[in-house]
Amino acid sequence: MRVVLLSTLIFTLLGGASAFAGCREDIQALMKASEEETNFRLETEMLMGGRPVQHTVQYYKDYSHFYQEVKETGVKWLLLGNQEYMATDGGALTPYQTREPDWLEKSLAAGKLSRETISEPECGTETRDGKDYLKYAHTQVNGGGDTGIPESVTRSTVWVDPDTGKPAFRNMVTDVGGQQIESNITIFYEEITLPTP
Repeated sequence: MRVVLLSTLIFTLLGGASAFAGCREDIQALMKASEEETNFRLETEMLMGGRPVQHTVQYYKDYSHFYQEVKETGVKWLLLGNQEYMATDGGALTPYQTREPDWLEKSLAAGKLSRETISEPECGTETRDGKDYLKYAHTQVNGGGDTGIPESVTRSTVWVDPDTGKPAFRNMVTDVGGQQIESNITIFYEEITLPTP
């Protein structure tokens, strides 16, 4: 994500505000840019009821070529285009399933719809570990009604490094069925080499 958004630039020059013109559009642009980003690693801690339950690392060459390891279970998962691979208990990656040829187009279309349904956008600044970050937050509601899927409400917050224009941290808190699931994500940008199955 190397696009410098005009409202973000103005926002930075003015020293920040709780909301500003283009906030919703900036959040949508950040969401879209995440689909186009390459060579990055995500380290995620998942909590339920405030207690850590899972730690994962994901290595993205791009949106359709990535590798994931789950620390607690040892499960490894690799996606190369349309082919998924899986390994358990330290074993070798073996073919798991093949995705439909148009899965990527459908996923990007779903992402576009998701961006259009965000609500409660907030933009501001926040200092983390002595460094000032641009802070973007929004809410999304999924399922419910006659979808047959339980309704979930997620509040997502992203902290963007103003020096690079790239997200550095992300927090997601989802309430579903009376239970709260939280994910804290740290993002690293580096050259990614995926394993060969």
